[in-house]
Amino acid sequence: MDDEGGECLSPEAAFALLGDELRLDILFALYESTEREDCQGDSVTYSTLREAVGEPDSGKFNYHLSRLQGQFVEKLDHGYAMRHAGSTVVRAVLSGTFTDDPRFGPAPTGKPCFRCDGDVSVSYRNEHVFTQCDTCEGSLTLRFTPPGTLSALPYPPAGLDARTAGETVELAHARFEHEVGMLAADSCPDCGGPTGRELVVCSDHDAGDRTRCGECDLSIGAVARLECTTCGCGRVTPPLLAHLGRPAVLELLDADGSSPSAWTRFTRAMTRPYEVGDPDEPAVTYAMGDDLVRVGGDLTLTLE
Repeated sequence: MDDEGGECLSPEAAFALLGDELRLDILFALYESTEREDCQGDSVTYSTLREAVGEPDSGKFNYHLSRLQGQFVEKLDHGYAMRHAGSTVVRAVLSGTFTDDPRFGPAPTGKPCFRCDGDVSVSYRNEHVFTQCDTCEGSLTLRFTPPGTLSALPYPPAGLDARTAGETVELAHARFEHEVGMLAADSCPDCGGPTGRELVVCSDHDAGDRTRCGECDLSIGAVARLECTTCGCGRVTPPLLAHLGRPAVLELLDADGSSPSAWTRFTRAMTRPYEVGDPDEPAVTYAMGDDLVRVGGDLTLTLE
């Protein structure tokens, strides 16, 4: 779009504006007063906001409030409102992304490994949920992944609150499905930018007696790679999970009519048999009764 907007701040200037405790207090007070479910309106008066912050020096309060206006706070005729950038800052802090570094596990989940039927445990560190098999070498190995990793999913620290190990696994995979779905729909879940999408096929995939291939180091020989062309946010997933909105794919992953959980959909997508097409034109095909479900090199899905 070519419409002219307001003056843009440099990243340095934007972060500098937030480098003051009182300004963060103002943002949090405004957020609590306008964004929570029990709020009475989408803006608050000057006096209400100052009272919520508890700053006795009016000159100091006025100065720091004025510095936030334009990028993080909107001044209206009847008060002050949050701009999207301000809400994003507050939510990022509340999620624990900037301030928390929790770690736990491995903790048992009671789930079987989809590679060897061993016991699956879950751990958390570096803002990722890791599911791992206690018996086999798992499905993948990446930076920070513990031995036997089956999945490694980004997940904010606040998502761990009051959740059991099993609930954490399920919610992390449900969140992963949502992020993959947005990327597949050409909209980055982080910045809204366009995405690049491709099918990556290991031409010599062979795990042999191992659970991971010696060539690609994955247990699955074809993956969908989706990445935002603006901010670089990306996900690597079994190809079928990029098309959960298609009835044929849901049928493939729910062959027994059990309405599977996100974890079960992931395990079935990781183990569903497929055939690789012409190596010069990457594509994988899944059999569904007498029909075929084909995912092409650009992740386009067709029924044959």
